[in-house]
Amino acid sequence: MAVDFNNRRKYQRVLLEVEYSLRVAEEEYIGITGNVSLGGVYLQTLEPTLAESMLNEPALISLNLEGEILTALCTVVFIGGYSIPYPEGVGIAFANENDEELHKLSLFLVNKLCY
Repeated sequence: MAVDFNNRRKYQRVLLEVEYSLRVAEEEYIGITGNVSLGGVYLQTLEPTLAESMLNEPALISLNLEGEILTALCTVVFIGGYSIPYPEGVGIAFANENDEELHKLSLFLVNKLCY
């Protein structure tokens, strides 16, 4: 049996464009997500641009899930457009996968996938 070493993600990603606010080092960034999983979020748009020095910085993200705001601790794990020209955007990983807020996210994602 062949093993796919390129897909080492613990959780399935769901294409989902929702508004977010990200707070890193006393700065606030806003934009639209590209995809979401229980492990983290890919931020496809970001205003203003996040400096490469913010990689591995702790952050706080708020997602607008159809009027319900979900807020979770996270870490900046990818900043595109610097050493890797594509994809531009930012990847964040949730800091505590057992958080109650992430349970709300899992229910939201299940509803999105089922309907």
